[in-house]
Amino acid sequence: MKIEELKKKDNVTVTEVKNGCVKVSADKGFILKGGDTYTSEIYCAEDAELQDYEVVAYSDYLRAENKKKYEGKTIEEAKEMLLAEIDTYDKSSAVNGFYLNGMLIPWSKDDQSSPNVDKRMGLRQNIADKVALGEENISIWMKGMSFTMPCAQAEMLMRSIENYAYECFSVTAAHKKAVSELTSIEEVEKYDITAGYPAQLRMEV
Repeated sequence: MKIEELKKKDNVTVTEVKNGCVKVSADKGFILKGGDTYTSEIYCAEDAELQDYEVVAYSDYLRAENKKKYEGKTIEEAKEMLLAEIDTYDKSSAVNGFYLNGMLIPWSKDDQSSPNVDKRMGLRQNIADKVALGEENISIWMKGMSFTMPCAQAEMLMRSIENYAYECFSVTAAHKKAVSELTSIEEVEKYDITAGYPAQLRMEV
């Protein structure tokens, strides 16, 4: 299939990169399938022919990937496995983290050098103290690095992180409720535990 033909199809986006190269990306909820391989995007020449590729629903990809995982499991066993995967994903840097100056800053309750909930509460008090003393800037240490910024920006950063964390908590809770209501292995196989989470914050100081 020529790139020009692919551009006319639904659920896929073709973006010109440079020097005759394009990026072919599956839209949200879909994935590119080439033989037995799945990928969310492909880089290729703009005159390339992608004969073996097709756009399929992401749920179909999940079913294909998870079929062996849940083979022989009862529905309750499969749901327990899926709930454990939700917990693992919820604690991963794909959720618990944000980008500051282009750098991923993950957090964990066990890592005191990260901006976990306890550290954020302390930082907000530090910011309030600086403001009360009439100081304009504050230096915040995260993951062994110091970031200096205006107090107002630091407060906005903390508020943004708290709001993001709350939204992620709500999505995780919704996933767990949805899994508890699944009634078949097929539903478990195609369940996407990564769906619905807000995009990670990206900030510059």
